[in-house]
Amino acid sequence: MRLFLLTLLCFPFLTSLFGTVNANGDFQIWASEFSVHSINNKTNFTVYNDFRFGNDAKELYVYQARFQYRHSPTSWLTLAPSYRQFFVKSPTRNGDKWHPSFNPLFEITFFLKRKWIEVSQRNWGLYFINTPPLTRNLWQYRNRLLFLTPWNFTKLQISPVLSEEVFFTEHRGFSENRITFGFRSTLQEKVRLNAGYMLRSLKNSTNSFNQISVLTLSLMFRF
Repeated sequence: MRLFLLTLLCFPFLTSLFGTVNANGDFQIWASEFSVHSINNKTNFTVYNDFRFGNDAKELYVYQARFQYRHSPTSWLTLAPSYRQFFVKSPTRNGDKWHPSFNPLFEITFFLKRKWIEVSQRNWGLYFINTPPLTRNLWQYRNRLLFLTPWNFTKLQISPVLSEEVFFTEHRGFSENRITFGFRSTLQEKVRLNAGYMLRSLKNSTNSFNQISVLTLSLMFRF
């Protein structure tokens, strides 16, 4: 039900333009939800579901599910082994087909909290176990720097967020950059909304970068 309602949020933004997924100037919508299940005050288990609509937000081209065990030995560090099941749609002679990729990963995040700002640095080590016609198996490193202000506006506790994430992929080098402006809002005691605009720079086959605009929406449920 939650996934159905979340997907419905995307429909008003769909356009009638024509384009190609991840082409220069493409507009996309990324909708996700994640459920955090607390084990104790330092450990939780999280399940993520993510849907990506490309080609001017008319076409679902990525679905991924991620399962994460997260432990925080201190207030400034979290360690999180994870597994991501990734599906991407691509055209074939017999029409569009979904192709799986199997992605074990490990996440290390550092935190710095001050009265006027909170900063986190998330590091991903990710391995792609691909199936044809996707590329060969490869490694990827991701580094995200996120700034969260402590200010809360209105009863929904809206807080501005700014982040930048860089990607380095085996055989390709620097392959992607994401800059996101957005906000977090507490809808209920255990429900949080994240929304924002992402400028995504994605390296193409000519080693130049396509500029892609992404509207991001996510809901977090805590148990």
